[in-house]
Amino acid sequence: MNEAMPYGDVKPRHFGPPVLAMPAIHVATDADKPFMLALAREKYPGRNIDLGIPWVERCMANPDRLVLVGPNSFGIAQADWLYGFERRGRLDMLCARPQPGVALEALRMVRMMVGWAKSRGCLGTFKLDADTGVDFGPFARRLGGVKVTSVRYEIPLE
Repeated sequence: MNEAMPYGDVKPRHFGPPVLAMPAIHVATDADKPFMLALAREKYPGRNIDLGIPWVERCMANPDRLVLVGPNSFGIAQADWLYGFERRGRLDMLCARPQPGVALEALRMVRMMVGWAKSRGCLGTFKLDADTGVDFGPFARRLGGVKVTSVRYEIPLE
C-alpha cells in the first residue's frame, strides 16, 4: 500500500453535506449588553428600550433568571416561586432577528431555558407566551408543548 494514500488506490470520499457548526449560545455578560440593547431597539422601534436596561442588569445578577445570548438573538427566562412554595419556569423575553437560520438558534435557546428550569426544580410546565403577539406554537410543538386556552381580561390603563 502506498504511504501517501493509506487507503490503497481509493481516495476517501465525503458522505453527505458538510456539517455546519451551530452558532454559540452563552450566558450573557456585561460585554453582551450593547448587542442586546441594539437588537432590542431594532426589534421594538418606538419604545423606550433604554428604560429596560436596569431590569436586564437585575436579571443578569439574579440566580433565578437566565439571560442567554446568541449571534442573532437573546432571551431571558425565570425560575420563580409561585405562592411562595412552588417553583415555576417561564420565558420572560425572546428577541431574535428575522433572518434564515435564526429561528433554530432561538429554538435552541428556549430548549436550554427549559433544561435550566428543570435543573432549578421548577414544577408543572415552562410557560411560553408573548405579550407582543408572537405565536410560539411552532417552538412549543417542537419541544412537546401543548396549547393552553384560558380566558383572560385586560383593563385599559389609558
